[in-house]
Amino acid sequence: MQTSTGKALLGTVFIFLVLLASGWQASRWYEAQLLAEERNQAKLEISLRADALSAAVNRRFALLQGLRAFVITEADTETIETKFLDFASNLYINTSGIHNITIAPSGIIEFIYPLEGNQDLIGYNLLETSQPDIELDIQRTVNTEEIVIGYPLDYAQGGWGLAERQAVFLADDSFWGIISIVIDIPTLLNDAGLDDISSQDLNFALRDHSGETIFETGAPIGGNEIAYKVELPVNEWELIGYPQRDWRKNIANDVWLFNTSEMIILALLTGIAFLGLSRQARLTEAVRQRTQEIAFINTTLEKRVEMRTRELSTLLRISRNVASTLELEPLVGQILDQLQAVVAYSASAIFLLDKERPDAIKLLRYKGQINTDDLPIYWNLDEALHYKEVLHTQEPVIIPDTQADTKLARAWQAVLLHNFGEIPADANCWMGVPMKVKNNNLGILILHHEKTDYYSEQDADLASAFASQFSLAIENARLHEQAQQVAVLRERQRLARELHDSVSQALYGIALGARTAKTLLEDDTTKPDSRHSLIDSIQYILSLAEAGLSEMRALIFELRPESLELEGLVMALTKQADALDARHQIQVETHLCPEPPLSLEKKQVLYRIAQESLHNIRKHARASHVDVRLSMTEDRILLEIGDNGRGFEPSNPTTGFGLQSMQERVQQVEGIFELESAPGTGTRIRIQVPVASAVHP
Repeated sequence: MQTSTGKALLGTVFIFLVLLASGWQASRWYEAQLLAEERNQAKLEISLRADALSAAVNRRFALLQGLRAFVITEADTETIETKFLDFASNLYINTSGIHNITIAPSGIIEFIYPLEGNQDLIGYNLLETSQPDIELDIQRTVNTEEIVIGYPLDYAQGGWGLAERQAVFLADDSFWGIISIVIDIPTLLNDAGLDDISSQDLNFALRDHSGETIFETGAPIGGNEIAYKVELPVNEWELIGYPQRDWRKNIANDVWLFNTSEMIILALLTGIAFLGLSRQARLTEAVRQRTQEIAFINTTLEKRVEMRTRELSTLLRISRNVASTLELEPLVGQILDQLQAVVAYSASAIFLLDKERPDAIKLLRYKGQINTDDLPIYWNLDEALHYKEVLHTQEPVIIPDTQADTKLARAWQAVLLHNFGEIPADANCWMGVPMKVKNNNLGILILHHEKTDYYSEQDADLASAFASQFSLAIENARLHEQAQQVAVLRERQRLARELHDSVSQALYGIALGARTAKTLLEDDTTKPDSRHSLIDSIQYILSLAEAGLSEMRALIFELRPESLELEGLVMALTKQADALDARHQIQVETHLCPEPPLSLEKKQVLYRIAQESLHNIRKHARASHVDVRLSMTEDRILLEIGDNGRGFEPSNPTTGFGLQSMQERVQQVEGIFELESAPGTGTRIRIQVPVASAVHP
């Protein structure tokens, strides 16, 4: 026992030393990572401020280029002074941080903006300056024609600034003079966020291309400076950042917490190691066995999850397809293909109940090795007990072995022999699943597999889910067909009423007027004074013909909704107004803007609302005058329709006249519907549709 204990202690000491060395390395690594993170954050901060400073300087460089272009353009004009004041004032007002803008023809400053505070610079000769730095800058720009940035200076006119200068040469290469812009350095520092570092962890220093310090907020600590280049068009500056306090102090708490946690973990691991050495063999075997069990469980769960995910995603795709299409044939084929990915089969078929043949089921789709031309369309149910079982119980039915001597298996064999004369070799397991909607049988989904006892209850549940999708697709197709038939019938009835109320009456009036005119012409006793009666009859015929023509155009427009897209909303509203005027002798005044930039959906909404409103005016308002206005602003389209009719009380539900339908149409396109009416004051509706989501041509 003592030997075992000693070995355990010796092993524990060895493990402790190894863990201690590893912990020390981990502590050093963690500290290095924290320092690197501090430095990376500082690098990012410095780079962002350097880029901001570079952008601030470069934006103002562009101003000097614009000033140079102005001088070259206006150099020989007599109005250069006046134009310079306008040009310079515009730059000065629209750009922050400009101290002054000067033009020095032949090197002598003649124009400066703003003049106030800078009067002493007028007449100053830059070519004969006594300041060495300015002299070098002038010589360099005259020799190179490039922009020169001077060393930052405290200018006599007040302020700490940076001068940008450039020599100007005319088209004949003759020297014209010097232009310059002085920029306030504090403004540049403000743009880069360097003027207020009270909330920052870094001090900054800015140096020009010669190494001279332009700006500095504090001295470096610990030699941890980080430099970043400030890119300028003519040279480079350098922005240097220093930590305001030693980074090691910033991370001291984190390092202490890490080391403390490390020592606690080290002690725990040492104790666990001491206990584990005495029971190592037993625990190793237990861990190995448990690991194998977990791996097996994980593998099984992963397979189940993968299978379930595939099943659910397949059902989701099918549901979307069922919801998005009403064409039954291609959808049935897609569902059968996707079913095979989750419930394998060697052959599948879909049978539907047929009201015309209650004793049989009709084959809708087959997928398998048998030629579809050899399959009968109708399958007799008299001897198909397995089919009857599915339809009667409305539950899945499985024949595990189709070659067995059971009641359902014998029925399956009899049906196959009757229809084909033989039993397919790849059909040793059969499953039938009912297709139903709200407990109403629609048909049966049939699956075959070459292996016996292949299908399980889980397969039956999955097949039932797919059968439900089949049922929904079939029901949707049937309902869509019925809806289309009802819609066609209603539209025919409405058009018949419109034709009876309008065109047929117009034709009857034309015939009556023509008969009167004919009688007047055939009467030999007709006096010359009857000529006016004849003209009135013909005029009456013409007015009725025009009314009938307008009405027919409006009806044809409704029959051809694509005309709204081709001819536009304005033309559609014009036709509606013409039809109301010609047919019912109601004066319609239109004020329509050019074709608005709206989507076809919104145009249809406005057209249908106008159509409903004009219908209400004709039927209920007893109006003699109607005003139709379509106007357009930057953010909306406004449709207004008003009449001088008898009006109504909008709060009275019995006088809605389709207002609810109008409001619902407007809400669909996120518009605003307004109604003004009162008894005896007429009615006016306003519809505002936003242009923000309109489709511009």
